[in-house]
Amino acid sequence: MHIAHLQQEIVQVFGHPVPSFSDCTRLAEAIFEKTGLKVSVNTLRRFFNLIAAKYPPSYNTLTILAKACGYQSYSEFVQLWEGKVTRPGSEDAGLLKYMVSLFQQVPVANIYDETFNHIVHLTIMYLRSNEDIVDGFQKKIARTKNGQGV
Repeated sequence: MHIAHLQQEIVQVFGHPVPSFSDCTRLAEAIFEKTGLKVSVNTLRRFFNLIAAKYPPSYNTLTILAKACGYQSYSEFVQLWEGKVTRPGSEDAGLLKYMVSLFQQVPVANIYDETFNHIVHLTIMYLRSNEDIVDGFQKKIARTKNGQGV
């Protein structure tokens, strides 16, 4: 399982570690606000090893947590981490052009802009499993205002 990766992802997406009961409470509320799905505070405490767990988290729990990080399911999250996402071939040029235009065209209010940060996060996850377009993307995006920071 990729539970440790999902833990890291949650910390990254929500912007802070989860070392206490109160952090789990805030995280449960944030997950509900973002997804409309509920995860109990005790489930989160077990997930982050704050209390002992007799069993690993259920697939449903893992899917809710993956959805909170912007994935469609836990399966999608695992596929991205394992690099099992289908790699595009010659159509990379069109995809690369689209990705760069997305970064150029999306207005960014400030460095805390949630929508833009979500786009950046999903792009990074995609690039992790499609390393053959990383260099081209970085070269083109570095020349844009959004690529140089807001």
